[in-house]
Amino acid sequence: RPPSKSMITDTGRAADRQYTNSKTAKDCISISSPSTASEYGSENRPLGPKPANSSQNKANSGRPTAIRCSEALPGTNMTPTVSIIIPVRNQWKLTEACLRSLAEHTPQDGIQVLVMDNGSTDDTSTQCAPLGTALFGSRFRHIPLGHNRNFGPACNEGARAADADYLFFLNNDTLLTAGWLPPLLDAFARQPDLGATGPLLLYPDNRVQHAGVTFTPTWQVTHLYQFFPRNHPVLFKKRTVQALTGAPLMIPAGLFTSCGGFFEEYRNGYEDLDLCAQIRGKGLVL
Repeated sequence: RPPSKSMITDTGRAADRQYTNSKTAKDCISISSPSTASEYGSENRPLGPKPANSSQNKANSGRPTAIRCSEALPGTNMTPTVSIIIPVRNQWKLTEACLRSLAEHTPQDGIQVLVMDNGSTDDTSTQCAPLGTALFGSRFRHIPLGHNRNFGPACNEGARAADADYLFFLNNDTLLTAGWLPPLLDAFARQPDLGATGPLLLYPDNRVQHAGVTFTPTWQVTHLYQFFPRNHPVLFKKRTVQALTGAPLMIPAGLFTSCGGFFEEYRNGYEDLDLCAQIRGKGLVL
């Protein structure tokens, strides 16, 4: 389920995947808390494109104490580490705002920030590395991909470059809010069968954009509780969901690799749903 205190603000339309030039600051969205999902059939596959002969089966109380990045997971001596992977193409102002909010609201220890640059031709190419280094030091990398490889391939490259226990995929049109990270890590620490989670995504007017993905009886994909007010009681109830958006998504690094990463033949749409199918096929929830 979405952790009730994990919040991020998205400064553009998450569905646009930041590969169009249609987003403006007034399109801001907010993100808040993770969700939980059920089961799809799936298969293991190597990170990258799905083999041509492969198939995908369709399937169908109290708040815990938050864990900070500097604290060990319960029952272990290990401090969780997180690689934050942000695929971008142009829209430098959005990326700049995202990075500044990330630096402001994220513990500086235990994180790595990777900006995967899909051939940007604006100020991203010259301004991203200096700003990221100023904000995060050696924990930041701006990785140019040369051309627009699209969402899935860029995220997969980021996963290969990452060095952390968890991967957090984040659209560049988001603004993070205070306390967004601990509830996500806490969810994994307290729910052994959790495969992936993500914060609640809100529009700039504090209405819900995403609290999980669901499928109608006619196989239409919809966002759960879209346009509900941010503080509606239904958003704080524990539940499983059928899928999660990749706009903000956290997953253990090893699980992401074993699922084959994002399927690279999709073009900025449905990569996240396919990944959720792989996760649920392993008997895990979202």
